[in-house]
Amino acid sequence: YDLRNPQVMRDQARLAAEYGIGAFCFYYYWFSGRTLMEDPLHQWLADDSIDLPFCLCWANENWARRWDGRDEDILIGQQHSAEDDLAFIAHVAPYLRDRRALKVEGRPMLLVYRPHLLPDARATAERWRRWCRDNGVGEIHLAYVQGFERPDPRDIGFDAGVEFPPNMSNPRSLSAQQWLLNPAFNGDVRDWRELAAEIAARPLPDYPLYPGVNPGWDNEARRSGRGRVYLHASPRGYRDWLRTTIHERLAPAPASQRMVFINAWNEWAEGAVLEPDARLGHAWLQATRDALVPAPALLRKPAVHLHAWYLETLPDVLSALREAALDWTIVVTTPAHQAEPVRQALVAHGLEGEVVAVDNHGRDILPFLEVAEGLLQT
Repeated sequence: YDLRNPQVMRDQARLAAEYGIGAFCFYYYWFSGRTLMEDPLHQWLADDSIDLPFCLCWANENWARRWDGRDEDILIGQQHSAEDDLAFIAHVAPYLRDRRALKVEGRPMLLVYRPHLLPDARATAERWRRWCRDNGVGEIHLAYVQGFERPDPRDIGFDAGVEFPPNMSNPRSLSAQQWLLNPAFNGDVRDWRELAAEIAARPLPDYPLYPGVNPGWDNEARRSGRGRVYLHASPRGYRDWLRTTIHERLAPAPASQRMVFINAWNEWAEGAVLEPDARLGHAWLQATRDALVPAPALLRKPAVHLHAWYLETLPDVLSALREAALDWTIVVTTPAHQAEPVRQALVAHGLEGEVVAVDNHGRDILPFLEVAEGLLQT
């Protein structure tokens, strides 16, 4: 797609809202009066039909060739100064004044990616706040990204922090366990499941912190042979991490601080993507929507999956289940033309079960995969 096309952004906003995304956080590229890739944001601002709230995150690093691993190759450098602080806040003021600006307790939100790169973050924050008060924006809500540092935001004049997984976490390395197709690979391989479990279990600090989750990470596309790859990410695991974050980790937080940042909507070159793709379709978005609902209470009953292809053997299996006298959850898969005889067999043996019509492909493997998700929830 082409983000210069306003219809693309309308479609993305509609898709995000449909699956429970409450706002977009856009990276903002400002270099002492010069901006990059701002056209889509100008169009968003100009198109009042897009209702989805948004906020900006100033990516205040130097612009370098990081996409192919050459961090030392500076294309555009930052020149932080008091004058630049004021020029920046004046430039982004239209976004802060917009009716769709994401607000915390009525204050439009503004993020900084790396506040420690500012000569004096506290002084910058004070300049921004004073300018906004004097120029009709009012009070603002300042947050910083915990990608490289983790100070108490109040110590640098900010209001809150934002987690940015997979940064600031260190699951064990799996690199030595990999069988490499490319023997020259010298990257780093980690376990995404450990990342998710560790961050989901962190208690919230005594300052405002917006938790972060991510649907995976693999930046090998940017750093050929030297990327960081997280294995074993899955929509189900991501759903559980997000659900735990929303309904358990954030439960003690005040209502105004119950916000989660997801990394990311479309970081294709870093393998962190919610958008639909050819491999998994809408699975990540569906997992996002599912996570908004608390986990169902588990029945904790023994579950049995039977694939009934040879019906002459079914009575023996059902008799064994009945004789076990356990409170089974029974799911029987069978081709559609055999569904009714299977139901009759269950009734004849005094058993209750769900009959699911599934083509007889892959022996019992495909039928099991068809019903596995439901069995996991019993």
